[in-house]
Amino acid sequence: MRYLIFLFFFLISPRFCEAQLLKSNQRFTKADTLRGMLTPLRTCYDVNYYHLDLKVDLDKKHINGSNLFRFTAVADFKDLQFDLFDNYWIERIDYRGQNLQFRREFNAVFISFPEILKKESKHEFTVFYSGTPMVAKSAPWDGGFVFSKDSQGK
Repeated sequence: MRYLIFLFFFLISPRFCEAQLLKSNQRFTKADTLRGMLTPLRTCYDVNYYHLDLKVDLDKKHINGSNLFRFTAVADFKDLQFDLFDNYWIERIDYRGQNLQFRREFNAVFISFPEILKKESKHEFTVFYSGTPMVAKSAPWDGGFVFSKDSQGK
């Protein structure tokens, strides 16, 4: 009898698992694809260094900042993608003293350089931005900022 029960569960359980997988309601959006897919626009460069400079306004829960990207071209390219949450407004993107053209799609930013960047060449650009950061619900596990004061009210 024990063997019959085992055999029944052994034979029938894969059907239940398959049925559950086929009923998945998960849908991937364009934003998911932009964030998670390694496209040529994301893999054409290798970041060597970031310099993050932030000014935090604790009362307004607002930040102003910049991020310097130093990178090496992994392939010849003219356009690349980096990520910046869409709750941040981009003021400008500087490259060699000029403002780069860019476009946003969800949390992805696409920039175009004035010339093709050659494989193994080194470059840098700086993104200037501001906005209201996401507040962490369970820091540090879910990311975001924590706006709280210490025991001295600071």
